[in-house]
Amino acid sequence: MTNHVVFYDNLSIDDEEYNNRVREITDYYVWMPDGFERTVTKNLTETLLNLSKDVTEENKWILVNTYGHAINSNSLDVWFNKAVSICEKENSPLMAHVLQDSENDWYKYPSFHEQCFVIDLLEWKRIGYPAFEPIHNTNATLKEVVRSEENFHDHYTPLWVGPGTTENTVTLDYRMFGSQVVEKFIEAGHRIINFDQELRERKWHLYPNENYDEWKRYFETGEMEDTANGFYLVNQINGELESLKDTVYILNTEEIKPKVRNGTFKKPIDHYIFVAGGFKPALLIHEYGFHKDTKATCLDISSGGIIFQKFMRENWDGDLGNYSQKIDEFSAKYPNSRLAWRSWNSMDSEIDSFLSEVNLTREEFKKIWQNYCSLEFDSIELNLIEDTTKLEELLKNSDRENFYIWISNAFNMQWIAFRFGIRNAEDKLLDLKKKFIQIAKKDRKCITLEESTKQFVYNF
Repeated sequence: MTNHVVFYDNLSIDDEEYNNRVREITDYYVWMPDGFERTVTKNLTETLLNLSKDVTEENKWILVNTYGHAINSNSLDVWFNKAVSICEKENSPLMAHVLQDSENDWYKYPSFHEQCFVIDLLEWKRIGYPAFEPIHNTNATLKEVVRSEENFHDHYTPLWVGPGTTENTVTLDYRMFGSQVVEKFIEAGHRIINFDQELRERKWHLYPNENYDEWKRYFETGEMEDTANGFYLVNQINGELESLKDTVYILNTEEIKPKVRNGTFKKPIDHYIFVAGGFKPALLIHEYGFHKDTKATCLDISSGGIIFQKFMRENWDGDLGNYSQKIDEFSAKYPNSRLAWRSWNSMDSEIDSFLSEVNLTREEFKKIWQNYCSLEFDSIELNLIEDTTKLEELLKNSDRENFYIWISNAFNMQWIAFRFGIRNAEDKLLDLKKKFIQIAKKDRKCITLEESTKQFVYNF
């Protein structure tokens, strides 16, 4: 069974660079898990009409996500399934940001905000495919509906709306987004429900059409007034960047043998430069070889991650049986550190999983770790997206010939998607690769770069 996520592109700003930044942020946060298919459209009703031609009971639920809206969840399918289960429990064909206020000319009749909604496409088909888009200059007289007395916030966000019990009517000169859909569902006897608080807390919206000036300024300068509508999100992103300084990745799930581009590279490694990611530093140097004079340099945005690598090198012999104990000792000594790993699994199961991937026993890994700890070691705290000078100087001034550099996702993170944009970050990485080529040619050095987010190794 395939579930559909429809990305609704209703961006109306005459600034395509700005629009692309909004799209990048949305695409970064709302990624497709297994079993989900992505469709992008500017004509929502027409797209859902086409999807409804093949709709069945098994795939009738559709998520519509407008550009600028993100589901900030570890797993979109979990969020989606939660929304669907609530709809089914409440016997409602539509969950959305429902708007209704009889005292407000805009919201006299219920509508819903287009940012995000979950809909039963089979039932929408049965009631006659009502259009979602707003209608101007109309003169519609509709039966009044009932709504919950309680609101999620303010006075226009009811928990639900449903069929009325009187013959009272309302007349509309302008019909908001979704009001025709709500009308037909209610005529069919359905109640429409709002997103509950739990689902709301795991999503956010930029309101990019309404907040152009503030987001444009942020995209260009990184600054936003604390009174701006989007400041809470910027503050959250800035907090994420700040927290990276204390973030410690105690396990790493990236592949140890990514695909090699540009041919093969020289072995063994003379100088190994790497980010502070769990066991992978030790496993990579074992995979590609080293000698007694090989140097290891930990280069990371996280001072906490660098400290963790030093601590484990100095205090742990590679015995995976007491790794958890060493983690506890580190946490006690550095209580401000943030331990990052897939904590929904047990530590032992995570360790067994990575050992299986690299086809090693615990004793074999212990020897590999001890070999890694025998290398000459130093470190550099560095934010690569903002300044690569220290890395360039390290390569230029070193008397070594063969370098292996593992940067993981240093150019592809959530705060980068917001602050710089993914395409701009890719351009920055491309500039760094060009500098590697120049250094390699000028100084006759071999530089290998592993960019783990794309699972490729590049040789220069």
